[in-house]
Amino acid sequence: MQYAWEGGFFLLALVACLVVIARALRSEALAMIEQDNFLAMVSHQFKTPLASLQLSLETLTLRKLTAEQTRGLTDRMLADLARMEGMVSRILESARLDRGRVELRREPLDLASTVRRATASIEERAAQAHIALRVEIDSGLEILADPLAIDVILRNLLDNALAAVIAVGGGTIVFSGRRADGNVELAVRDSGVGFRPADAGRLFDKFRRLDSGGGSYRGTGLGLYIVRRLMHLMNGRVTAESAGVGHGARFVLVWPGEPQHDHREPSWTAEAGPAPEGTPS
Repeated sequence: MQYAWEGGFFLLALVACLVVIARALRSEALAMIEQDNFLAMVSHQFKTPLASLQLSLETLTLRKLTAEQTRGLTDRMLADLARMEGMVSRILESARLDRGRVELRREPLDLASTVRRATASIEERAAQAHIALRVEIDSGLEILADPLAIDVILRNLLDNALAAVIAVGGGTIVFSGRRADGNVELAVRDSGVGFRPADAGRLFDKFRRLDSGGGSYRGTGLGLYIVRRLMHLMNGRVTAESAGVGHGARFVLVWPGEPQHDHREPSWTAEAGPAPEGTPS
């Protein structure tokens, strides 16, 4: 009887070990598939602007153009370069957040002024795409945050909203800020392609690119991941919501309420790496 009990125990232990190994292998295989898909996507994303650049350069070299035509081709080449630079920036920012030690400064920032500076940089692009930008933020709202990190967060949210609204031929992007339950909230609402409500939590996963029903709406799958990581490092969180495909989206950033004169350390220092499972973000 004793030997039977011991044999059964070791058999259960063996089965448990095999289950753990199988899960680890499955997780590793899924990670490899995600990275392969990411590399394929990046190759495709770079191929389009590179082909456009080549065509523009060949046109400039082989044809006699008017000043207006030359300006148009130059603007297109600059836009292609900006698109590639944006993709490279996201990849590098993601790598920085996933490796090493990250230090972010704690500075009081006026939320309305910070958002208006970010939107000013894309006003011309938005106007050309028939997109109306609005900033509706209560006066006097301040957050404690790292200025460079906030710039990255707002830039990624703006790029995401622009892509979503451009995909439907134009619309609106509205920033609204308020104090709620002692916290400071900044909402970014767009009238773009939207997404399935069940996909809200998956939007912030690394390399995640959801099918929103708009073939022209494409990205690296890193922008929202970077937003979540930076908000987590600053003790904040971000959520997403949509009524469904074709009904736009709303992203909400939340910073914990802080005393106006905070005497704690002037920076956050944290080990980089994925946010713990279940951490609000």
